Amino acid sequence: MLKHALLLRDGARCIGPGFDHEGVLDCSHIFPKSVYSHIRFDLDNVMVQCRKHHDWWGKNAKTAGDWIRTVIPKERYDRLLAKAIASLQDTSPLNLPAWERYLKQQIGILRRTHSYY
Repeated sequence: MLKHALLLRDGARCIGPGFDHEGVLDCSHIFPKSVYSHIRFDLDNVMVQCRKHHDWWGKNAKTAGDWIRTVIPKERYDRLLAKAIASLQDTSPLNLPAWERYLKQQIGILRRTHSYY
């Protein structure tokens, strides 16, 4: 459901650096879902990347972090950073039904406002 919402929002194109893209598209997390589990389903925290750039992203955290701040709007990054910091303090169980409702709502909005599909 997250990848569906992401593709509706951003279209089926990799935003990785450069022009050398591969065909398989991934839902890539800006802040890793393994560390920031409470924002793993947040649309602010994902981007479309081809497999090649997704692998690059995971292996080059410092360079990738510098790069992403030049690609997404500052307001989005600042909002996401605040959510990431707060997620580290959150020890509650992940509320999957709430995330499912959020994603269904976002998909409905995106279907009405975006014409990629």
